Amino acid sequence: MDQRNYFALLGAYNEWANRRLIDGLAAMTDADWHADHGLFFRSIHMTFNHNLVVEKLWLGRIKGVPHGIRSLDEPLATARPALVDLLLAQNAVTLQVMREVPDPPPPRIRYTTTDGAPMDVPLAPVLGHVFNHATHHRGQITAVAHRLGVLVQELDIPYFLADARL
Repeated sequence: MDQRNYFALLGAYNEWANRRLIDGLAAMTDADWHADHGLFFRSIHMTFNHNLVVEKLWLGRIKGVPHGIRSLDEPLATARPALVDLLLAQNAVTLQVMREVPDPPPPRIRYTTTDGAPMDVPLAPVLGHVFNHATHHRGQITAVAHRLGVLVQELDIPYFLADARL
């Protein structure tokens, strides 16, 4: 599999995993959704928000366009439905961008951090990081859900591959 197809596969998996997790959390109360559970970004809501922020930030950097993100915990939506809609819309954009990545991708990416520091790093690992990062935080959300008695379906990529019939 070439790199473009691999990153597109990860983009499709990212969208699938977010939908599956969000669907699994549908029965969760808004109080539990917004409560501080001791996560890096406190609540399930703000953890999904963080994933959205980071995805927007990296897509802007990758495409070389302004992303408008000022901080990693910048609230983009306060209501649960609005955040879910924004996240899933961003996932679709990310998937499309991954389908358009040249193969092989450019060797490096230059950007400025949210703190204003210049960066120059290899691009391919950054593309992988976009999805690894989201997986990390989905794991946190899943752990909280299970602790609250909300059992969500498996999110591992083999389940995605089976669902997608790949």
